[in-house]
Amino acid sequence: LETQRRYNYVTPKSFLEFLNFFDRLLIYKQSQLQSKIDRFKNGLATLQNTTSDVTKLQETLKITMKTVEEKRAKADEIMNKISSQK
Repeated sequence: LETQRRYNYVTPKSFLEFLNFFDRLLIYKQSQLQSKIDRFKNGLATLQNTTSDVTKLQETLKITMKTVEEKRAKADEIMNKISSQK
């Protein structure tokens, strides 16, 4: 020690084990977080697709309701003609 004029430090094995454990824990937590992010993105994409589908269905419903109203008016007209003929 005195001949080389430097200190010789030794890292305890328990500290090295702690670092190894921390590294494994970090990797595990990162994978958990990534799976949650993927799940969130998948759910968000599903919601966006559903919103798009609902919008299309609402437009189709408006057109169908107009057709139904026209046919109902025709049916009422025919019913009035039949009633007036009797």
